[in-house]
Amino acid sequence: MNTFLILVTSNYPYGKGETFLETEIHYLAKEFTKIYIIPTKACSTENLRQVPSNITINNSIQKLKNTESTNSRIAGKLFSIFTFRAFFRELLWMLINKCSFKSLSVLFTFSRDAQLTKNTINSILKSHIADTDKGIIYSYWLNGTTTGCIFNSYKIPVISRVHGGDLYEELYDKNYIPFRKFTLNSLFRLYFISKFGYKYLSKKYSKFANSFEISRLGVQIPRSVSFSHHNSANKLIVSCSSINKNKRVDKIAHHLIDFASQNPTLSFTWHHFGDGEDKSKIQNIISNIPSNMKCIIHGYTINKYLLDFYASNSIDLFINFSKSEGIPVSIMEAGSFGIPTIATNVGGTSELISNENGWLIAKDLNPDEIYKAFREALINEAISKKKGQLSKLKIEQLFDAEKNYSKFAKELRNLL
Repeated sequence: MNTFLILVTSNYPYGKGETFLETEIHYLAKEFTKIYIIPTKACSTENLRQVPSNITINNSIQKLKNTESTNSRIAGKLFSIFTFRAFFRELLWMLINKCSFKSLSVLFTFSRDAQLTKNTINSILKSHIADTDKGIIYSYWLNGTTTGCIFNSYKIPVISRVHGGDLYEELYDKNYIPFRKFTLNSLFRLYFISKFGYKYLSKKYSKFANSFEISRLGVQIPRSVSFSHHNSANKLIVSCSSINKNKRVDKIAHHLIDFASQNPTLSFTWHHFGDGEDKSKIQNIISNIPSNMKCIIHGYTINKYLLDFYASNSIDLFINFSKSEGIPVSIMEAGSFGIPTIATNVGGTSELISNENGWLIAKDLNPDEIYKAFREALINEAISKKKGQLSKLKIEQLFDAEKNYSKFAKELRNLL
């Protein structure tokens, strides 16, 4: 029997994001005869990452969004809402609950994404799938494309992952995410990457919780790691994320500058890996720093180079000051190399970091709490080394890609 998987992504395998799929895809490819990937966002198609040989990429949605004008995009949204029958039920609910124009705009976007995804999936099923083939549709994000997957004309079962930005309703205007109840009711399975997320949605939508499961992300575990955090004259600090308001890289910069000013005999270098809309803001902040502090903003970095950097350097501290998270893969990667982390207690981060294996701080970034953590991480080598060892142990136990993705891929195959 031939088996197939239709995987709906944001940009993968194009662009720079969804790096976690680079590992997961190889386990999926072992379990299914054929995989079709549908990226659904406008994105440059120049950077095509390597994928297994049994994968076909359908970038018809991406091509459309890359080339359309503003007027075409508006017309496309209007066309979609009048041909997507679920739109009007949702619109009625919005009118009754007096939702904002911003929420209406989100509904337009979700509806269009749903319609384009539905049409593309139906085209694949009609052209490439035999009646005897068995398959499943996998939406990597819980959004409008997921709703489109559900409306496929061939009644193929749909599963989805849910992360952070697609999970927490408080991140949306009026706490409104379109088609939420309909989508949750129609999914065959919904997989959460954290226990925190699972509890959050189970509490809000308990009637759908029978289809909810936890399936953690994972990283490849380095099998030989030295815990010789150096006692040299220059400490190494790393952060890795997009540079935007949610990730608060500017706050990392400010707190490190304050720490350097208060500890003039301690020298350190801060490396940030990642790019984003607020990069110029960070460059302005670090243009005037104490002489005992150095900053290197690497910009976008291929994941392999980042991991090589971790393997080649003795790093004393990893920092994550996000306002909101699913569960950060960046912390998993750092922890797999025995790098201790200071991170905000948001989303599922506490499933990675505690005060036993790192420093879990309040979301509001209390300066005294941060200063104490910096002191322990950069001056008390015994504490730092111990926390690094325990951090690596936690990653090995719960976030090993070999264990997690192999189990997940086999489970999807067994759903057929």
